[in-house]
Amino acid sequence: MTGRPEFLPVGSGYVALGDSFAAGPGIPVTVDVECARSDGNYPHLVAGELGLALIDVTCRGASIDDLIDIPESAGVHGAPLPRQVDALLPDTSLVTVTAGGNDVGFFAALRSWSAVHAAERGQLPHGRGGLASPTPQPVDRARVEDSLRGIGPRLGDVLSAVRVHAPDARVVLVDYLTVLPPMGTEVPEVPVTSAEQEFLWHVAHALGDATATAARDHGAMLGRGSAASREHHAGSPEPWVEGFFPGLNVPPYHPDAAGHMAVARLVLDALAARG
Repeated sequence: MTGRPEFLPVGSGYVALGDSFAAGPGIPVTVDVECARSDGNYPHLVAGELGLALIDVTCRGASIDDLIDIPESAGVHGAPLPRQVDALLPDTSLVTVTAGGNDVGFFAALRSWSAVHAAERGQLPHGRGGLASPTPQPVDRARVEDSLRGIGPRLGDVLSAVRVHAPDARVVLVDYLTVLPPMGTEVPEVPVTSAEQEFLWHVAHALGDATATAARDHGAMLGRGSAASREHHAGSPEPWVEGFFPGLNVPPYHPDAAGHMAVARLVLDALAARG
């Protein structure tokens, strides 16, 4: 994909932190059922390209608490998992992080509103790919707004925790691929109203801006997936994320294989630029 950064010799330790957007549910081949984690996700692609020793603790449903504070419960057995930063070692050389979407309720709102409109026409996803079928739930916009106000400092807390556990690691904070079509554009793959779309775009922009600010303020590199994927939203001619469809292996509104490949390229390019 790209040249090797001099600061990452073969065999360097790489730890991937994050939620289902990084874990890759539904992408072949699943290597951890509890976390719906795939060996085709972007951390595995980056590690394979650079010959790094990967510890991948990305997990479906993970919030920032699950990364740095509170052990999460996940999967069929509900077994408690250690906080993700505990996977870091003093000699870890590279860390990638994708987080925040669950904390601000972006994907919950998108799935809930889509489920309402899909139910109206008698069509719901089957929930394959390791995640349960989304069920319509009320969306508390005030709570989402409140979460947005705090997400920047919480992402900063993640980066600070990484520095404590792996002080010499290079860190790439990766934001989310674009899911929504441009404002005013309707696609069957994203069944939301124009008012819902406007609110969701507001949340997506605010989350992306908070991610970029956290990266800048804490000396991390930024993988701006949101910008790179504007023409690859759900329902586009060449999507990098799945839409709200029944029966797909990849859960609704998650990156497909092309999306994970694209994010891997972003990470590799960021590392090459740092040199």
